[in-house]
Amino acid sequence: MKDQETKEKFIELRGGQGLSYDKISAKLKISKQTLITWAREYQHDIANLKQIQLDAIREKYRLTKEKQIELLGAGLKKVREEMESRSLKDIPTEKLFYLLLKFNQAVRDEPAAPVFMGKASFFKVDSDIPEQWNG
Repeated sequence: MKDQETKEKFIELRGGQGLSYDKISAKLKISKQTLITWAREYQHDIANLKQIQLDAIREKYRLTKEKQIELLGAGLKKVREEMESRSLKDIPTEKLFYLLLKFNQAVRDEPAAPVFMGKASFFKVDSDIPEQWNG
């Protein structure tokens, strides 16, 4: 039986670094079959580590949803301000309209964060339910 430190190294190599079973097998000198067994056993740890790595990358490159919405909103604001400063009679505005539409669509396509509510019932008590609905 392999020691816990070796298993933790496997989780790091598989989840944190995304190495293949072949590379991990060569590095740790453990059979691929054992690694596959460990992968099943520690699948949640591996998945969590991968998610942590992805989250760090998103944060590093400012790819969080909040940052994306901020950046899109800032771009939309600039295009709107430019559109407001231009006379549609004198200046070709096809490209600005295109940008305006694209920014608007991008902002609309960004999903809003869910709002969680506490437990609540539509009706305060059963007596609030109309009689004809009880039947």
